[in-house]
Amino acid sequence: FPHGSVKLDDKTIRAIVEQAECNEVILVLENVGETRLNEKQENAVKDWNIYGGYEAYLLCVKANKRISDFEGGVATLSVPFEIPNGLKAEKFAVWYVADDGKTEKLDTRYANGQLVWDVGHFSDFIIIYEGELPHVHSYKKVITAPTCTEKGYTTYTCSCGDSYVDDYINAIGHSFTKYASNNDATCTKNGTETAKCDHGCGETRTRTDFGSKLGHKYEDGKCIRCGTKQWIPQTGDTESVFLWAGILVLSLTALFFTWILNRGKKN
Repeated sequence: FPHGSVKLDDKTIRAIVEQAECNEVILVLENVGETRLNEKQENAVKDWNIYGGYEAYLLCVKANKRISDFEGGVATLSVPFEIPNGLKAEKFAVWYVADDGKTEKLDTRYANGQLVWDVGHFSDFIIIYEGELPHVHSYKKVITAPTCTEKGYTTYTCSCGDSYVDDYINAIGHSFTKYASNNDATCTKNGTETAKCDHGCGETRTRTDFGSKLGHKYEDGKCIRCGTKQWIPQTGDTESVFLWAGILVLSLTALFFTWILNRGKKN
């Protein structure tokens, strides 16, 4: 058969011949998994570690009648079966599951890559692992978001305590966009302005607030902001005027003679 083989002893063959009501009898062995189980059967095996299911039956074609009673005979079923990694061959067993949910453990052995069991009738059979299953990691993840200066990552933790870190994300860096004046400008100097990082990390950045210089504001000859006295030339103060005029004349004379000397050198 595509899914295995069936060996019938003499007593079983005689029982089939006696019960057959036609000349054509079909023997079926089919890998059906758990698809053919009814509700009672499913409830009976819901807590089992199931690794497959088979259905075997004899059908009298003309009468459309199944033959299941071997009258004390024995049929031996063999199916290809690969032992999963970490599991033990001797811990596998085949169970018969009746339509009403009753179960029966069958004589099972493993040889030459085949799972073999003996039955006294055909029906639905389930392959069960009766040993303790090896632990399979099942990880829950906790995401740590990146900060301005630190990478983000995901921590994977299993119930057994095993854990690892993966899925790193680069740090996002600071962002400063909302500056506010520190109100520290003076009459002669620009003030500063400060912004907090937009990401809420608490980092601050301070820069010069260009154009914030206040300038003097005089009242009664004195700046009301810094106290600097206002300089106002006095009417009739000719002495100061003559002094500045004399300095200007001397400067122009010096420039003229410097030009003459330079011109003479060139000639």
